[in-house]
Amino acid sequence: MNKDFKTQAATRPGCWVSGSERTPSQRRRAPNIRAASRVCLRVVSVLIVEPNEDLRELMALAAARECPVRVASSGSEALRTLLDEPPSVLIAELDLPGVSGEQLAVRARTLPDPPLVVLIGADHERLSRAAGYADHTLRKPFEIVRFSAIVAEGCQRSVGLSR
Repeated sequence: MNKDFKTQAATRPGCWVSGSERTPSQRRRAPNIRAASRVCLRVVSVLIVEPNEDLRELMALAAARECPVRVASSGSEALRTLLDEPPSVLIAELDLPGVSGEQLAVRARTLPDPPLVVLIGADHERLSRAAGYADHTLRKPFEIVRFSAIVAEGCQRSVGLSR
């Protein structure tokens, strides 16, 4: 196995090399599978970015039924989290202190495995303009049932159950 390949896989969080541990019978049954492959898993999670504490808590409670939730109250805090531990689903208010929701969405799209992006806002015109950066938009006030369905879609998509 290529040593550089091992090093590269070992240095990425959530990655490991598999294949060399295969038994002879496994190699006979599937000879065309490469001897080693890098497997990288992103932990399924939701990042909710909302400056309003009450709404942030309500969204976190609803999303937690689908997968683990992390929260941030500012765009700057969310950007650090987004880059350190990319989520499966990014839910961001448009009006955030620091980095805006649109800026977060644009940055999320540049990640190797981009999350499902949901932008939330009360301003219909701004939300319409930002729709190009997002998979979904929700206008405040929104139905928690629709919110939960979007979160479920993102979590399922992340583990490959739909796409």
